[in-house]
Amino acid sequence: MTHRAAHLGVGMALAAVTVLTTGCTGSGTGPPVGTTAAGELRQSLPSTAPVDLMPVVPQPPSTVGRTNRRNERFCRPGPGRTVTRFDPLVIPEERVEPLVLAGERRGAVATPSVTVAGFVVPEVTVDLGCIVEEEAPPGCLGAVTITGYEVPAVRIPGASLPSRPLPGGSVLPAATARGDRAAGTTVPEVSTPAVCGPQVRLGRRAAVRPALIRRAATRPALTRATVTQPSRTVTVPSDGGDRLLVVPPFTLDPVTVEPVLVEPVSVPPAILPFTALGGADDVDVADGSSRDYVAPAGVLFAEESHVLRPGARVALRAILDDLRRHAPTGPVTVAGYTDDQGSAAFGMTLSRARARAVARWLVGEARLPRPRIESVVGYGEAHPAYPNTSEANMARNRRVVVSASR
Repeated sequence: MTHRAAHLGVGMALAAVTVLTTGCTGSGTGPPVGTTAAGELRQSLPSTAPVDLMPVVPQPPSTVGRTNRRNERFCRPGPGRTVTRFDPLVIPEERVEPLVLAGERRGAVATPSVTVAGFVVPEVTVDLGCIVEEEAPPGCLGAVTITGYEVPAVRIPGASLPSRPLPGGSVLPAATARGDRAAGTTVPEVSTPAVCGPQVRLGRRAAVRPALIRRAATRPALTRATVTQPSRTVTVPSDGGDRLLVVPPFTLDPVTVEPVLVEPVSVPPAILPFTALGGADDVDVADGSSRDYVAPAGVLFAEESHVLRPGARVALRAILDDLRRHAPTGPVTVAGYTDDQGSAAFGMTLSRARARAVARWLVGEARLPRPRIESVVGYGEAHPAYPNTSEANMARNRRVVVSASR
């Protein structure tokens, strides 16, 4: 955005003086008001200051570059994640052109030149980041992240019209306007982890992932006020009588940097309802985009074992019958989970071995076509359905989930 730096009165483009004359006692009548004396020489005086005074204004420190690079890395698409990218925020360059006010001579009367520097506030691009929705582990709602960003602070310099000596020994006083600064704002990243455990809400059992909101950001406008040197009239003696020299007003226009507003972003809540599986009350069914069967490890295995109990087949056959009715052809994932007791490595190994045992039963005894088994994975103590703060909760976290896509 380019600003016109100044103007001189109404309809005047350059500094000038207007000579008015009054009659002087004993000297007769001078030239009419508003004219110059006969034979007077009028010429422009060159300015000694450069005309390309456009310094880039140093801006307050910010971390915009670092935050932009982080968002660029984090928001890259990849397996198991859905990325929704936001358009970048481009805060335009602000340019105030320099003003060179040429001096002028009318005969023996002269006014000096004035140079007022312009400035440039450089353009800034803010990477507003993205929403990343992680693929949900079987039996869970996936984690969601909305990245943060920074709107940088901005400053514009003050301006000054220097004092100028006038004929007759008077001085046109200096006029100044202070610069201005608007504080920046940092909007932090917000996220919610995967949610796996059903809670009772309004009489229903469901896993609920709350809404996620990244707040809005604003940076107020800032303004450098108008700078004005008022008109001044001085009396200049001359052979033809006293003459009035009128110096017109000189005004620097105000400079405004527009405000910045970034709207809030939200991800709505998600709900994954759970019901008990018919024929196996200990097994829960989560009915979402896939059909997820959550079987407690205690129903399927002895403690710290990956060998199926004889009674496990009742629960597994109930799972198989329901799967054939509601998801007869989709790919199947089998996932194992443990609590946080013992080492993480042991938990990972045990959860993977239990998932493999269930997958082998589905293919071997239940005759599920092997190509339908898309993956068999162990998560160990990751993604607990409940806090590991009691024996009951830890027992719920030890589970195997059979997930069938529809």
